[in-house]
Amino acid sequence: MTKFRLDDTVCAISTPLGSGGIGVIRLSGPQAFEAAHRFFKPSKETDIRQARSHTLRHGYIIDAGGNKIDEVVAAFYRSPRSYTGEDVVEISGHGSVVTLRKILDLFISHGLRLAERGEFTRRAFLNGKLDLIQAEAVLDIVEAGSEGASCAALSQLEGKFSSVIRSMREKLIQTSAHVEASIDFPEEEIKTNTLAEIKGTLGDVRETIETILASYERGRRLREGTTITIVGKPNVGKSSLLNVLLGKNRAIVSVLPGTTRDAVEEAIYLGGHCVRLVDTAGMGSSDKPLERLAREKTKEYLDKSELFLFVLDGSAVWDSSDMELSALIKDKEFIPVINKIDLPQNLDRARAGHVIAKHDFCLVSAFTKEGIEALEKKIVRCLENNHGKKEEPVWMLRERQKIALEQGRDAIQAAINSITDQAQPELFALDLKQAMERLNELIGEVYTDEVLDKIFSQFCIGK
Repeated sequence: MTKFRLDDTVCAISTPLGSGGIGVIRLSGPQAFEAAHRFFKPSKETDIRQARSHTLRHGYIIDAGGNKIDEVVAAFYRSPRSYTGEDVVEISGHGSVVTLRKILDLFISHGLRLAERGEFTRRAFLNGKLDLIQAEAVLDIVEAGSEGASCAALSQLEGKFSSVIRSMREKLIQTSAHVEASIDFPEEEIKTNTLAEIKGTLGDVRETIETILASYERGRRLREGTTITIVGKPNVGKSSLLNVLLGKNRAIVSVLPGTTRDAVEEAIYLGGHCVRLVDTAGMGSSDKPLERLAREKTKEYLDKSELFLFVLDGSAVWDSSDMELSALIKDKEFIPVINKIDLPQNLDRARAGHVIAKHDFCLVSAFTKEGIEALEKKIVRCLENNHGKKEEPVWMLRERQKIALEQGRDAIQAAINSITDQAQPELFALDLKQAMERLNELIGEVYTDEVLDKIFSQFCIGK
């Protein structure tokens, strides 16, 4: 990012590029109202430089020659009651890329600077409107791929996660102050019962951090989607099943076995859950190099998938390939699916059921779509069970946050160990300081430009 300054005024298109009903251009900074006055002509004569905060004006954008470019509505927000904490003007016009760029060029020609990626949210952070956890939650809301991800991100934007972190930090500050006092005044030696209280407080903070970290995988699944891999021997109808679940022809379907040679991955939404469906190559027994590589690719997904659809061909007999696959996934979460129920049945369901005990078959036909709705409902039930109870908070930790929490937890544990070993207060005072520093980094009480650059470079320009 270029050298960041808060004393200039920036502008950007804040809606996705492409034709749409509405497009929004945002201005933020000390010259926002003045720039709007230069190119926005309100329908009713008024000096918009005097506009009250949180008001709207209808009018037109005009160029330097007085020519109308677009009919718009301008929203005015005065500092500090705006998203960025600065004077902000948001101009909503028609969503033509050509028109929006033409309007943007007008403001740039007037001396405004094109905003960097995430600069509006970065300004909000630097102006104290958001802490760093809340700023990252903005990105999570923009990128939310499911209802659960959206709710979790909104909770973090509202400050619920930050409140937990600040509560832990306050406990550490109070504990550290007590320890530092004993160092400054050696005659005020920390009593045994007080040490026990300090140890208990640190233990509570550590357990809170552990609880947050324990939700990391659930949060990751909310953000990235749950990977569901379709497995089965060649020609059982895995690709056909994928296409039916997707509602479109994504994978090539053929009566010839081994058509799918590489994994095909697509995202869908089921019951408010983001799901990444993977169609894998059939696990046949051929020793040809291509088929062997395809089997290895399929085995890779055995390690990183949360749920499997184990597809069997109802018109074929149970054989060694089915047995091999059932052995590979027996300890994993899977749904056995018998496909091709529209054809004469040759599968010995009793034998298959004996091997994959404690699992109920889903009977479907990817050709007629019979049983597909029931399969989708079963997938959703499995996802809800795997994601835990809905009343449990899920924090969508980013990698930066996870690392800071782990380091803070380790520092707290080191302090607890020092107290247990009856070490001098100076030793665990350092550990407490490190733990507080990690929590301060987490919410952005301390930061570096490099950290901010890395975080906000992930945003789009208009946010």
